[in-house]
Amino acid sequence: MSIRRRFHSLLLSCLLVPVILSSCSDSEPSVLSVEHFVVFDYADNDTVPLVYLAVFAETGSDARRANVIRAYSEETGLEWETGDLIRYPGDEKRFWSGCPKFAVPAGKTLPTGRYVLYYEDMASRVSEFMFTVDYPSDKPGSPLNEVKETSFGGKRQTAVYDGDRVLLYFGDHKKSWKKDSDIADEYATARTARTCYINGGVMYLLPERNIFEEQNADD
Repeated sequence: MSIRRRFHSLLLSCLLVPVILSSCSDSEPSVLSVEHFVVFDYADNDTVPLVYLAVFAETGSDARRANVIRAYSEETGLEWETGDLIRYPGDEKRFWSGCPKFAVPAGKTLPTGRYVLYYEDMASRVSEFMFTVDYPSDKPGSPLNEVKETSFGGKRQTAVYDGDRVLLYFGDHKKSWKKDSDIADEYATARTARTCYINGGVMYLLPERNIFEEQNADD
């Protein structure tokens, strides 16, 4: 699974996996790379989407020692900080940690331009990394019923969840899925699904729909 596909699945699963912090190596923190996504989360067709920034840092040090990450917009001075981190192993003995949902303050738009990620470990040692955020500026103020899906760009993807909101499937929308009941036929425990479009570093999440109720309607 590619790094980006792994992050997409992580964002869609909304799962926080607790990590035991014992027996961790105490190496100097070092951020090797940063993956980030601007997420447009449409709860329904009539309201503007929630917009948030997802940021994950790849580190050469053990991510289980991650304490706090901060994302700082150089152009506006806005800053996000959290110690509620997702941590998990990557490839080649490297690690990832980050936050899937840095929310935009009320009345603000997510700044574009250069950001600095500050990564602080449990010994208060800090490493930093520069990255750039960009996204179409016309989307944040528009509800879904005023936006054509073709304007999102990217490929149509589908996320399927069970009743506990555990991600069962994420990938291309299958040609065999002509209606939602076809998804339910393939995944017996499926209850909800979301269509999403991923275009570079931008993810558009369309409203969640209950495929179980639609399946009953088809019977």
